[in-house]
Amino acid sequence: MKIQYDKAADALYITLGVDDGSRGVVQRTERINGSPIALDYDAEGKIFGIEVFEVSSCSPSQFQDDFLLQYASK
Repeated sequence: MKIQYDKAADALYITLGVDDGSRGVVQRTERINGSPIALDYDAEGKIFGIEVFEVSSCSPSQFQDDFLLQYASK
């Protein structure tokens, strides 16, 4: 797992898959409605990464409510 923060974009990216530096690993991106979170999926349909936009305006409890509890329960 790798976590990167882009201060200029105010975005956090959590890489869960193996990032070998090659392009085209992400096959599909799904934005979670009503939240600042997008999920990137690889060719096998596994979550490759999680992007959180507007990080400075997200509280830890908001992230948990918006993503962890709702998405993890699916």
